[in-house]
Amino acid sequence: MSYIFTRKALVLSYLFLAGCVSNFPTDLTLVEIKEIHTNTKNFDLPDDMGSALKVKFSTRKDLDTYISENSFNMSSTAYFCNRPEISALISFSKVYFIDKNSEEGENRYFYESYLSIEWSKSSEIPSALKKSKDQMYYVLYDLSVDPEDICLQLKGGNVSGRGFQSNVVTVSKDQLTKAISK
Repeated sequence: MSYIFTRKALVLSYLFLAGCVSNFPTDLTLVEIKEIHTNTKNFDLPDDMGSALKVKFSTRKDLDTYISENSFNMSSTAYFCNRPEISALISFSKVYFIDKNSEEGENRYFYESYLSIEWSKSSEIPSALKKSKDQMYYVLYDLSVDPEDICLQLKGGNVSGRGFQSNVVTVSKDQLTKAISK
């Protein structure tokens, strides 16, 4: 009898932990977006990229401590807001801690990530990353010619299935137009 109880308890605890994704942080805020050129970089973008968009955002949460305490990884993900079902290579997954600032007794933590301005290489989508079974290749785009609203979200997790995802921050096409030099 105790074997059956122990087995049920283990299964229930696994179901409770597996796939548990928390909505955290919920206060991610866009601070700034600007075009940078890769010849002046100090980050991990390809040298032949030309230029990219640096997106700076903030939250009241210390994400570095949170991911360390939970053994999580963390990445940024971006997609076209009006076409979330389309797979596009927009964001570079790395998220960089920039600074901590205290204002009015409240800590704000600042991070940055990078977005591609264009994707012009015909690349097949790996099966595990497909959002639509009918889409074989990543969509081609050029935000300097045809800007679209971009939705940005931070996500993370670990091998146990536990994880987190932030609120979605929108980079509007108007903000893109202002940030990208013609």
